[in-house]
Amino acid sequence: ICTLLNNNQPCPDPCLFHDFFLPVLFLDGYAQVRLKQTQLSITRSENKTARIECEASGIQNFRSAVIHWYQHRPGEAPERILHISTGQPVFDKDSDKKKFDCLKKPDEPLSTLTVNGITQNDRAVYYCAYWDHSVRKP
Repeated sequence: ICTLLNNNQPCPDPCLFHDFFLPVLFLDGYAQVRLKQTQLSITRSENKTARIECEASGIQNFRSAVIHWYQHRPGEAPERILHISTGQPVFDKDSDKKKFDCLKKPDEPLSTLTVNGITQNDRAVYYCAYWDHSVRKP
């Protein structure tokens, strides 16, 4: 998902992806996990707010699942912004607490990343991610 300023600049190439999926395959018959970001791109004027949604399926207990959010600026390595489980988001950098917010709606199941006060520095691809750390015995 790409967040842009409304300044007629083209979106960076990574924004050409329509959906971002993180499939996790289980060899023992368990369901496939799928994270889907349906918005191709989001365009906002400077100082506005953008909300990016991540729909989950196949996660057995989404309420307690840890969802991670990453920012990938052009020409740089992806950086994790935060993760969220059952309560408030946990930020990797304290300086991001005013810029970003996150919530989970366990009943939908959906996680939303909010980017506040959009600036040129926020032009990036944003990803949600999930890892299943459970151990299953045959």
